Amino acid sequence: HFVGYIYESRSGDIWFNKPTKAENGDVGLYKYNRGPLPSVLSKDFIQEIEKTNDMIFGIMEDNNGDIWYGRVNGITKYDGKDFHYFKK
Repeated sequence: HFVGYIYESRSGDIWFNKPTKAENGDVGLYKYNRGPLPSVLSKDFIQEIEKTNDMIFGIMEDNNGDIWYGRVNGITKYDGKDFHYFKK
């Protein structure tokens, strides 16, 4: 599997995207909740935030702790509960 962008938020969570389609999933944004690493990292420790057919370009956090990421047709803000899409 290939990871495109990786970002560590102030809370210590690791955000990353999977930029290309794979046999077992779509392009998407994922989060690893920081904690003790198990001896084998399984999907149980990775939370899928959003599946999308758009590529994701960059991930960052604003002063409020919201996660922003660029997409082919605009940007998305994720406030931990809802997605807010801003299109061209």
